[in-house]
Amino acid sequence: SAVFHGNVASFWNRNNVYKNMGYQYFFDASYYDTSGDKSTGYGLKDKLLFKDSIKYLENLQQPFYVKYITVTNHFPFDLDSEDTDPNFTAPDTGSTTVDNYFVTAHYLDQAVKEFFTYLDKSGLAKKSIIVLYGDHYGISDNHKAAIAKILGKKSVTNYDLAMFQKVPFMINMEGLKGGIDHTYGGEIDVLPTIEDLLGISSDKYIQFGQ
Repeated sequence: SAVFHGNVASFWNRNNVYKNMGYQYFFDASYYDTSGDKSTGYGLKDKLLFKDSIKYLENLQQPFYVKYITVTNHFPFDLDSEDTDPNFTAPDTGSTTVDNYFVTAHYLDQAVKEFFTYLDKSGLAKKSIIVLYGDHYGISDNHKAAIAKILGKKSVTNYDLAMFQKVPFMINMEGLKGGIDHTYGGEIDVLPTIEDLLGISSDKYIQFGQ
């Protein structure tokens, strides 16, 4: 089991927390070249994190459980011009923060696509479950006017703002039919969901979540 994260190990006390959680390896910033413009405020850029972690990933004993923490699509949503896609058109809400959120989200999309290309070529995709999720909201309630423009409304309600607090949760695996499920869930539901997909019975255990 391992964690890949291009920030310093002590941030959020991760160097101790992951040990206590039982992770065997933590590949933090010290394992990567984070010099110059390779990093943002929270660590190594996403594309470089995925690319530079492969040499460590390929040496892990299989089967393995790994966790990646990406940072580029994080407030204040700064992205160097060299990393922007000239073919991507960001919204024009009047808020630089909100507009740049979409630019960094697009960059993250590209980073994930590049990593999935590697997973396909290496054969890992056929024997893996890949779970992608956000750990907190993207755009805060401080940007009501910009959120209204995104939604095509004159103003936003508290309900609209609450909906903006949701995070995506996606599962990709061989043989799993694609689709969108609008059922509300939380992190508590992840373990039983993955167990079910793996064919692991949890009948002998008391578990929260669905």
